Amino acid sequence: MESLSIQAKPATYPPETAEIVQKAIAISDKPLSLPQIRKALTGPFKLDKSSLGPLLAGLLAQGHIFEWSKNAKIFLYWDRNPREPAHQKILDTLHEKPRTEQEIAREIKALIPYYPLGQLTVLLQNMMDAGELFSHPRKGNKYAFGLRPPPPDPKEGIIKELGSGPRALTDLLQALGTGPQGVARKEFNQALKELRAAGSVFASPPLNKIVLIGLTPPDPRPFLEKLRKEFDAVKKKLAPCGVADAQLFQAAREVLGLPAETSRLAISLPLPLPQRLLKLIELAADQALISLRDLRRYVGRPKQEFDAAILQLQQEQRVTLHTHDHPFGLSEDQRNDLVLDGQGRYYVGVALREGEG
Repeated sequence: MESLSIQAKPATYPPETAEIVQKAIAISDKPLSLPQIRKALTGPFKLDKSSLGPLLAGLLAQGHIFEWSKNAKIFLYWDRNPREPAHQKILDTLHEKPRTEQEIAREIKALIPYYPLGQLTVLLQNMMDAGELFSHPRKGNKYAFGLRPPPPDPKEGIIKELGSGPRALTDLLQALGTGPQGVARKEFNQALKELRAAGSVFASPPLNKIVLIGLTPPDPRPFLEKLRKEFDAVKKKLAPCGVADAQLFQAAREVLGLPAETSRLAISLPLPLPQRLLKLIELAADQALISLRDLRRYVGRPKQEFDAAILQLQQEQRVTLHTHDHPFGLSEDQRNDLVLDGQGRYYVGVALREGEG
């Protein structure tokens, strides 16, 4: 490998020898290998390889010349710093979209012959430290570089936008934005799929070609509108026949398989918050784990009151609370969505205790 160690102790040469070597390198229109530099020297300045190597190492250490490369084994030398053209080419390459280091390396190699790719990692890191580039996470442990900060986590964005209530799918995507600063449609679809699989968000069936996304299961009432109209039509048709409303309602309950005495869920009664929460948890007992964040948003109670009610149910051994594995890896806002007990434990989910319900 024709590479020079800049730590090699340079030999002592008359000043004009170093100047002649440096001039021979400077007048070249491209980087030169060690044999090419020797070939450009004449007379008493035509040093052998063992003498020229230390001299070049000294010029490298002093910053008079710079190391380039023809390939992984052959290094070249020039008086131009490869960092300068590479810096601009990186900015040009990332203008359209973020790219990985491997993708940038291919572009740089095609645009800047003899660029030493071994220096690319350091250059990219320096540009990140200077705020010129930003890291964009990719699948696995990979990441790309971009000219702008990465868009926010689409999952967090979706949850935040749904905090005020259900949104139409198209409105939700528009709110999160598209393009370099927003969320790509592919990333949005994947995030929504994962949130739905985790039971964190719910999607309604299309109604008038509109799909609603919310933090709670969809309101069934709009889907019963057609049934209500048909029921009203039946009621109007039977009224002249002497069929009373109570008789019709009783028949409807029997046809629909509803309890004869109940037309509303028991949780609609003004129960104390712990009992109300227990009723909701019982209704969702088929779920392995219920998100405490979503449950609090559903009941719409202040955090302090909600946390106290959940911890009371735990103390009464009515429910089981599940702790978060790495709460301090979350932001402060994300930790505020969890339930904190008096012993430093953060709870993320709740389930009905075995034997309850």
